[in-house]
Amino acid sequence: MTNNTWYNMTAAEGETSAEISIYDAIGSFDVNAKQFVDELKEINAEVINLRINSPGGSVIDGNAMFNALQRHPAKVITHIDGLAASMASVIAMAGDEVHMADNALLMIHNPWTFSMGDADELRKDADLLDKMSASILSAYGRSQYEAEEIKNLMDEETWFTAQEAFDAGFVDHISTGLRAAASDITAMAAGAEIKVPADKQIVSLTKQIEA
Repeated sequence: MTNNTWYNMTAAEGETSAEISIYDAIGSFDVNAKQFVDELKEINAEVINLRINSPGGSVIDGNAMFNALQRHPAKVITHIDGLAASMASVIAMAGDEVHMADNALLMIHNPWTFSMGDADELRKDADLLDKMSASILSAYGRSQYEAEEIKNLMDEETWFTAQEAFDAGFVDHISTGLRAAASDITAMAAGAEIKVPADKQIVSLTKQIEA
């Protein structure tokens, strides 16, 4: 299967399980969701382990990937290895089970875009962002929050530790985390212009020291 700059699929012929890793910005480097979806269709495994460490990326590509993963007949088990922010947190919700490392972070927020043009063009872009927000909100329906509560959390750009995400119902299991440094998570988020709150960095680092 493919091995490119932001995702990797591994599925050997005859194997009962396959692995997909998303370890960079979604939809970057001229590789879009079409290639991801086409290769996903070729996987015949019974179980897909979906590993995520990503600051997010394209909403359009992310939605297509989310839908394709949910359509796939295999059981999809998501593993949030380090960071699932923005659109990466949406894709994580495609799992039949969602596991999160004890030192990982999850972030949800409203979609945003760069825009230019006259007032009419900007209004169109704002309307489109509202529609994108609605589609993203539905993906978080597995949580224990009501729709209006999720909307408020997205408005506030909310960060969750593994325990917070588990208590909220976003994830089903907390696992022993990869020993990636908190600075690595911060560096990935910085590359996507995402600010990781200091208290969340401290929690992640503390988990590693305890380990």
